[in-house]
Amino acid sequence: MESLKEILNKRKQQGFFSVNSINDPYLDDCKVCNQARWIIVNNETVPCNLCDKSFEDDIDIKIRIKYAGLDQLMEYKLINFKVDGSVGKSEPSKLRNYLNLAKDFSKNPMGWLVINGPTGTGKTHLAAGIAINCVENSSPVIYKSIQEIVDIVTNTNPEDESFKDLINFPFLVIDDFGNQTYSDWIEEKIDHLFTHRYTRKLPTVIALSSNILDLDDRSQMRFTDPKLVQSINLEYKKNNILTNGIPKVFEKAKLTKELRKPIKNSSQSDKVTYDSIEMALFKSKEYINSKDPGWLYIHGETGSGKSYLSAAIANYLEKKGKEVFFISSAELIDKVREQFGNNQGKGIEFEKAKVVDFLFLDDLWGHNNTKWSDELIYNLLAYRQDNLKATVINSSVIYEKIKKYEIKKNQLSSDSIFTEKICSRISNKNIVEQISLISSDIRKKNLTKKV
Repeated sequence: MESLKEILNKRKQQGFFSVNSINDPYLDDCKVCNQARWIIVNNETVPCNLCDKSFEDDIDIKIRIKYAGLDQLMEYKLINFKVDGSVGKSEPSKLRNYLNLAKDFSKNPMGWLVINGPTGTGKTHLAAGIAINCVENSSPVIYKSIQEIVDIVTNTNPEDESFKDLINFPFLVIDDFGNQTYSDWIEEKIDHLFTHRYTRKLPTVIALSSNILDLDDRSQMRFTDPKLVQSINLEYKKNNILTNGIPKVFEKAKLTKELRKPIKNSSQSDKVTYDSIEMALFKSKEYINSKDPGWLYIHGETGSGKSYLSAAIANYLEKKGKEVFFISSAELIDKVREQFGNNQGKGIEFEKAKVVDFLFLDDLWGHNNTKWSDELIYNLLAYRQDNLKATVINSSVIYEKIKKYEIKKNQLSSDSIFTEKICSRISNKNIVEQISLISSDIRKKNLTKKV
């Protein structure tokens, strides 16, 4: 299934209401009159008999298709939408119901229809298909991507009423809304468009390019209003769903970690190491047996067992039937950056990290940080904390440094406002329990005795 970007790259540049003459090359050529619609017979000019009967209807529908912005999207008719999952990435179990809803809406567009789902699940096909049905039923409709709407806003002079005509149009289909960041002025114009259509209950279809939970509160309220909005929530096929993410090296990690119990003549450092790991195991078992688990922040030097302990907790919870997702912060940032580069939003890894029952974020700040990456991590952690979602984070940054962090005074990560906000979230004692692992590199030790 083509992405919206690939689809739009095929489209010719054209004005909002521009309709070419009847000699538009889009119209089918007549082999008799060569599209002139007239022929010369006995030195007289007469209408072409071959195309005269269907000429007016043919011109009418093709002009309306171009006017609606659908001339390069005709393959996306609803009749071509596959409900068996053979095309695209969408889970097929609900596709037939969604297709019927789209058909019904195209016949009688009332209120709003919001189409939500990951990349490649068929949002553009359904949105364009609804618009095509309207054209074929002689109903007025305009189809625009959000970028095309932005182009109208930025390229319209003060005397041009194209944007005003757009926001008042009887039926508007908006595709690919959600991932973009624009200037305050553009954002204000887009908000005006949605506000105008929302308050007047003008029929509107909106295909989202990001999860609805990523939108601002105002948009979320509008797009989920049960009095106005119907929803299509597309999902990935089950075989596209991510695994738990636990690295193979930790698949057998358990909370019965082998330790070298200090003997009578052990050094003080060995005793401190043993005590810290014993306390870590105690707190970990408290966490997994809690009826209302919150957050854990596991910190210690490289090789102290942070990732192992996190994976052991994840393994135990998964055996209890909980949904877990284990991912390093570096991998998560790389995945999001890759998806942004392909114009595919933040990707399924980030979406799963937001909503999974138990998130295990490995090696926080264990990568080259920027303000952008810290903002990404902050948005993830803020969402999970605000929605009381259980989260386990491990890092080599000690808890005391996070608790005392002040921007521009204690160099940490990108040292930005988002670094400060992350520290504030992690140091929230009402939600976060911290575990300190005090040990030299455990990978270099040969630990033999079980606790």
